[in-house]
Amino acid sequence: MTLQRGTDSTIAIETPRPDPKMIAVAETTTQFMPIPEKVYAVLRNDDRFLVSYPRSGSRWMRIIIADLMHCREGIDSSVVYEQQLEIEMEASICPSPNMGTRGVVPCVYEDYAPTADLSHAGGQPIWRSHNLSQIITRSKTRIVYLFRSPIFALVSYYYYLQRAKHEAVRDVDINEFCTNRAGDWARQVTDATDFCRAAPDRILLVQYRGDAVFDRQQVRAMLSFLSVDCQWRMIDDAIGRFHTFLQRLNSAGAFACRRGIDEDPPRHITRRAAKQIMRYTQTIFDQAVQIGNAQLRERRAESHG
Repeated sequence: MTLQRGTDSTIAIETPRPDPKMIAVAETTTQFMPIPEKVYAVLRNDDRFLVSYPRSGSRWMRIIIADLMHCREGIDSSVVYEQQLEIEMEASICPSPNMGTRGVVPCVYEDYAPTADLSHAGGQPIWRSHNLSQIITRSKTRIVYLFRSPIFALVSYYYYLQRAKHEAVRDVDINEFCTNRAGDWARQVTDATDFCRAAPDRILLVQYRGDAVFDRQQVRAMLSFLSVDCQWRMIDDAIGRFHTFLQRLNSAGAFACRRGIDEDPPRHITRRAAKQIMRYTQTIFDQAVQIGNAQLRERRAESHG
């Protein structure tokens, strides 16, 4: 099968269909973290989105975009990181919003208040969401879909909910949580790859990698796809500031696993649970990696063309 672009070119990729049993235990993606009605009602058909399964990089990319937009306006972007450090240390499922990010990349689960000049970001906010199915039905939406290796995303999600004392992990073992939620991850990533095959000009798949989070090529591709123009030097500087932020965050020692880093091999769940999760998700993850890499190569070739 080939991935058809909006031009005469095609990208040859293998797209094996996953076994339906791999996602049989999943919740539907409409039910998974639905967008509040009052927010969904104000979304436009041509809005842009950062979407991911929880703990898969949308928060970090949100910070990088906010950093770049502040710099474009000649504003010190350190406020973005200082506020985010305070937020990350809060043991709450709904921490106080970072005003430095909310005006540029509002989260659909927060109250939206425009607090920045968005002229350099296309004039409209770039929304962040963990629900995909409600977004892909909109006719002109452009989506950057971020995905992470399922084991690392699920382990991080468990500790995030545990730290917030969320009822979803009350009296639930991490191995049970991760294996039960693997279906949610699989269904959403499958929906993303299916949508990419159907409408590749409307969604860009980007892998979150725990060794470097995002590299400059990925960040440039995401910004270009979302119609945000930034020079390479600005991108490199923002990535450097973000990595300094991560170092400061992890030096606090307040988290069960280090933030922004995939510890390999996973030491937080049993080998049996890890094998079970990958048996459910490996084919789907490999598909997403293959499609995302193909899209990134094509965007790089177009930028040099």
